[in-house]
Amino acid sequence: MLPTFETNRLYLRGVELSDAESDQINFADYEVIRHFSHHVPWPYPEHGAYDYIKHVLLPGQGKDHCV
Repeated sequence: MLPTFETNRLYLRGVELSDAESDQINFADYEVIRHFSHHVPWPYPEHGAYDYIKHVLLPGQGKDHCV
């Protein structure tokens, strides 16, 4: 589990599967996605954010961080 950091102006936490819906909406906007790596597909596939979070991000999240 990743630590959560909070200040008066910032709340930083690990990625959660519940983030997929908003990510999917934002990644469907080319003006957002064009600033990312060429490895991000365009057009962004349906359920792409959910699949990426579930199968890529969550399994490895926090495994490389130091306490």
